[in-house]
Amino acid sequence: MAFGTLKADTLTHSTAGSLATNYVVNGSSKVWAATEYSSGTPVISDSLNVSSVSDDDTGEMTFSISSALSSANFSITTGPFGGTGAGNMTNITWFDRTTSAYSILTVDNGTREDRETGTTVMGDLA
Repeated sequence: MAFGTLKADTLTHSTAGSLATNYVVNGSSKVWAATEYSSGTPVISDSLNVSSVSDDDTGEMTFSISSALSSANFSITTGPFGGTGAGNMTNITWFDRTTSAYSILTVDNGTREDRETGTTVMGDLA
């Protein structure tokens, strides 16, 4: 059952103070995903605003964004997690950033490796 629209410029907690709603809107992740590998193919284990992940090459995957961002000028944070030696990753690079997709490459000691990753995008939705 829908009750309508809630509009507010400030959120106030009884003991924690107040916060302008633009901090909530502008400061929230618009995209995030956790990936695992199943038979050598990346699989999304959990996500927000990600429609799919593709296996482009060893250590390289592309995330498709469900609801596009307003521009390709967004921030990507990504890192390894899970699996044996996940903390030993030496380099994770993002590239081919568009309003509806971005790619990452994982490299360990100079060698491309398929690794479980977590990735987050901060930016504005279109």
